[in-house]
This record gives sequence, structure tokens and C-alpha cells, in this order.
Amino acid sequence: MTINRSIYNKPWLIATAHFLGWLLFFSFPFFMRSGHHAGPPPDGMMRHEGEDGMLHISIVTNTCLIGVFYLNMLWVGPMFTREKQYRKFLLVQAGVAAAYFILMRGFTFLLFPDSSMFPMFMQAFNYILIVLVAFCYNLVKETMRAESIQKEKETETLRSELSFLRWQISPHFLFNVLNNMVSLARVRSEKLEGMLLDLSNLMRYMLYENDDRKVTVDREAEYLNSYIELQNVRFGNEVKLKWEVNVVQADSGNTIEPMLLIPFIENAFKHGTGIADPEISVVIHFDNNMATMTTRNRYVEKSEDRKDGTHGIGLANVKRRLNLLYPGKYSLDIRSADGWYISTLGINIG
Repeated sequence: MTINRSIYNKPWLIATAHFLGWLLFFSFPFFMRSGHHAGPPPDGMMRHEGEDGMLHISIVTNTCLIGVFYLNMLWVGPMFTREKQYRKFLLVQAGVAAAYFILMRGFTFLLFPDSSMFPMFMQAFNYILIVLVAFCYNLVKETMRAESIQKEKETETLRSELSFLRWQISPHFLFNVLNNMVSLARVRSEKLEGMLLDLSNLMRYMLYENDDRKVTVDREAEYLNSYIELQNVRFGNEVKLKWEVNVVQADSGNTIEPMLLIPFIENAFKHGTGIADPEISVVIHFDNNMATMTTRNRYVEKSEDRKDGTHGIGLANVKRRLNLLYPGKYSLDIRSADGWYISTLGINIG
């Protein structure tokens, strides 16, 4: 059962609910005062004196019950729900109940010294009711606390996965890019400046711009283009590469969780190269609050592929992140057919 935590994040709303609840609780004796006309008053008292005495008992009783409520909510209740100290809970509960009934009996005797009257049934009913309300209140708070801790764990797990994924780009990719840059520098190639800018853009995005927040689709598209361009320079004419990353201008300000798409592209290069006639295609569109991506690469099954059922470590993390971040708002299809490995992903980011 999931409890709406927004209510408990507003202290003023909780305080108002407590105040109104106790106001209603204290009003009962006044509402029921007219019902005390039935039956004779205690010996030696006029009727109005008996009514006033019962009203005083009700006020003092209710005041003590407020103390019983908060004592159970703040101290006694957590012994049962949080600390699991059941024996201590029962002993303290019995002690509080005994002290309450002794106090109420003594106060009744002070008001009616010549009478043996003591509304035991009503006092017991009120006491048990207040204890049960405090217990339920404390149980709800404990459930809220447990849900909050679980949510925090999930958030921390997600942050760890994002951090892990950020650094999951193969070191070999970076080494090869740097080696290509060295070669371009030796021949004073005009391509070197573009590669340096792409690599700088890539590293800045990975290190600084996607920490614990969504990014605009424009920024994500720029990052993806930089990555694919570097891969294109790295492999050159060895790989037949086609790619298209489009952002509809009206949707350029939409946001998306960062680095959700890159593992599919990375796996296309990981498994689509080093084979005969390698060919890779990447098509990405951000349009109408939707992010759609299709990656295709020629594929030859290798021994390591049979061991890795997800076709890449990153995809397992991505699937979990999709389930956490976009539950019921995405579709993912991964299949191999006719020598092609195809991944199709659609996410409703609106």
C-alpha cells in the first residue's frame, strides 16, 4: 500500500488536523450535557452541581487523554512498531493505564466525596479508543518512514547506476580517439580541431552536465552527435556508418533523463565492428513529446555474445533505469534478424 506523502510534508496541515480533532473531541461533553438531565444527581447535590461536576471530569479526562495520545504516539508506540520491544511495550502500556485510572478515580472522589460513582466503562472506552488511534497514527507514520527509506534507496541506486553508466564508455574508445588525434596532429590535419571540440563536448557532458537532473533534448542530441562523430573519425572508412539525430524545434526544450540512449549506440559499435563489411545505422528523433531511436548493425554471433544475453552490460542497467524512470511510458524491442541486430526504443518524455 502506497501512502500519499505530500500530506505529511506540510507541518501546518498536520497541526491543523490535530487541533480540529482535539477541538471536536473536547466538544462532546458540551454537546451531551443536555442528556444528563435523566436520572437523579449524586446524593446531597443539586442537579446543576452534578452536571457541572461531570463536565469538569470530562474536561480533565480529555486533557489527560491528550497526554496519553502523544505519549503513545511519540514514545510507547515506537516500542512496538519500530523497536519491536513487545514486552517493554506491554509493561509501559499497563503502567500508563494504571496511572491514568488511579488519577481519574482520585479526581472523581474529590468532586464527589460522598458518592461512589466512577464512570469506569466510559473511562475505559475512551482510554482504549485513544490508545488505538495513537497506535494507528504511529503505524501510518512508520509505514511512511519505511516507504521514504525505500524510495531513498531506489534513488541512490539509480544515482549509482547513472554514475556507473557515465563511466562505462570503453577506455579503448578514448585511447583510440586520442591515438587518431596524435596521427592527425602529425600531418596537421584540419580534422583535428573538430575532433578536439567533440571530445571536449563529450567529456564536459559526462562529467558536469548530467548529474542528478534531466537535460534538454537539444543538449542530449548534441552529446549523441559528438559521440557518433568521434566514432566515425575513429573507424573512418572501415565502417559504413549512417546516422541521423533530429530535434523538432517546438520540442527542443523538452527534457529527458541523460545517457539513456548512448548504451544502445555503444553496443552497436561494440558488436557491429570487427566483422566483414561492417555497417551501422542510428536514427533518433525527438518529436511530439516522444523520443524514438532505432539502431541497426550487422551482426555475427560470437562466443562472448552467447554468454551475454543482454548484448552488452549497459543494456541491463538501461532497462532497470527505464522501469524506474518511465514506468509504463516506454517501449523497447531488441531482436536479431537476417544478420542484423536491431534495437527500437520509444519513450514518452512529455
